[in-house]
Amino acid sequence: MKTIAFMKIVTITGMCICTMSACTTVDLSQVTFDTKPVTKLAEVENVVERASASMMALFEKKGWCKTDLREKTQTAASVLLNGLDSIFSKKTHSRALVVNAQKLSDDIYLAKSKVELVAQAANVYLSTRDVSVDLGVELTLLESALVTAREAEIKFGEILALNNSSHNQREYDQFQTSIDDLKMITDTYGVRMRRQIMSRANIEHS
Repeated sequence: MKTIAFMKIVTITGMCICTMSACTTVDLSQVTFDTKPVTKLAEVENVVERASASMMALFEKKGWCKTDLREKTQTAASVLLNGLDSIFSKKTHSRALVVNAQKLSDDIYLAKSKVELVAQAANVYLSTRDVSVDLGVELTLLESALVTAREAEIKFGEILALNNSSHNQREYDQFQTSIDDLKMITDTYGVRMRRQIMSRANIEHS
């Protein structure tokens, strides 16, 4: 009986080994898998974020604006309440260097171009968004870009005070116009946000 039982165990073990061997010889290259291409959702590009971030990064790198958030806030508040003249009157020109006229012109032109790109991006973005879309993030970005542009306006104004050049002055005037355009679209975003807030409030109280 023990011999028969032993033979059964040997037989079963042999069958298992054969089965396993058969499995290992399967040609996987002949096996087809039902695979589906992975599709990624296209990210909606925020042109306002890209343009404003690019502008502010350049202005900081060039030294045309402050990097400290508290100083930026103080500058924005002072310009809002008292205008640019108040900033100029408090500043001395000791740190404003006399620079090459062409270099100054190139810098102002570059700054103007960057500000114009932000304003254009903001206009395009606003025109493609439904009136119900929250624009809080974009408004914050535009306000930061506007403060940065104002700081550059102050910086260039200080330098212009030491460099009498009609060509530089024309470039500076155009730069100021681009800042005014940026302020205008920023204000438009603000109006849109206020209307949304009022609309929500009316719905809640109705």
